Amino acid sequence: MGVLKVILIIILVFYLLGFLFRFLLRRFFKKIQKQATQFQQQQQNQQHRREGEVIIDYSPKEKTYKKSDGEYVDYEEIK
Repeated sequence: MGVLKVILIIILVFYLLGFLFRFLLRRFFKKIQKQATQFQQQQQNQQHRREGEVIIDYSPKEKTYKKSDGEYVDYEEIK
């Protein structure tokens, strides 16, 4: 009876692992498909631009300095 239980447990574990693997694989492929669709839409949007048109998606904020800030001089302290 002990051997039969071990065999049934092994079969059950393989069945559950197969089910879990299929479930995770489907989710993975759906995610990849969604990313591919988004990439394709972005490519199509870029193709609809006129020649020479420039679009800036990100512009970093420039640092501003005041005259009252003065000039920074790096120095080394000598004792």
